[in-house]
Amino acid sequence: MESMMFNKDQEMESSSYKDFSQEDLFLAPEPKRSNDQHNSSDLFGKKKKDKSKKQIEAEEREKMRVLVSNFTEEQLDRYEMFRRSVFPKAAIKRIVQTITGNSVSQNVVIAMSGIAKVFIGEIVEEGN
Repeated sequence: MESMMFNKDQEMESSSYKDFSQEDLFLAPEPKRSNDQHNSSDLFGKKKKDKSKKQIEAEEREKMRVLVSNFTEEQLDRYEMFRRSVFPKAAIKRIVQTITGNSVSQNVVIAMSGIAKVFIGEIVEEGN
C-alpha cells in the first residue's frame, strides 16, 4: 500500500511541472521557512499574547481591588463568606457518581463544585 501511495505522489510531482510554462520554471520559488523559523515566530507571538494577557489580568485585579475597597461592611462580610465557602469534594464526587453511574475525574468534581457554589449564591441573592 505504501508503494502505491509513493507512486501516486511521484506522478503528482512530475505532472505538476507539466502545467508550468518554460518561463515559470525559471522564476525563483518562494523560499521555504524552516521549522526553526516557524518556532521562533510562534514564540514571539506567544510572548506578545502572554504580555497582553498579563496586562489584562493586572487590570482585572486592579478593578476588583477598587470594587472591594468600596464595599460596605455588610457587603464585605458577604463577599468574604462567599470566597471562603466550599463544598466537600468527596460529597460532590459521590453525588455525581450516583447520578451518572460512572466514576468522575477530579476536574469534573471541581467544575461541579464551582457550579453548585454559583447556584447557591444565586439562591441566596434572590432571598435577600
